[in-house]
Amino acid sequence: FLYVTHDQVEAMTMGTRVAVINQGRLEQVGAPQEVYDRPASVFVAQFIGTPPMNMLPSGVLGDSSVRLGIRPEHLVLDGGDATGSGRVRATVRQVEHLGHEVLVLAVGAGDTPL
Repeated sequence: FLYVTHDQVEAMTMGTRVAVINQGRLEQVGAPQEVYDRPASVFVAQFIGTPPMNMLPSGVLGDSSVRLGIRPEHLVLDGGDATGSGRVRATVRQVEHLGHEVLVLAVGAGDTPL
């Protein structure tokens, strides 16, 4: 059967397949984990998940033709040298402790939120 909801938690936990619709346009259909792990568009990447996926702006990685999406749970703070593969230099602007998780607001070059 078809169940329609605006609640992500309901959709991701109840459905064997979910559909993400943006302004009447079907963005992606798939198993909940597939949609979360492999979003088909920037909209889906930022819509599914709380907090949403971080989208690094063009140029952060030196190539303006790509955008890099990183889920917050895949980020690691490292006080070491920010050179090397997979590392981005950032400044922590705010830390919010929420019990079982911590939200960190960090900015990169030019105060671009990461």
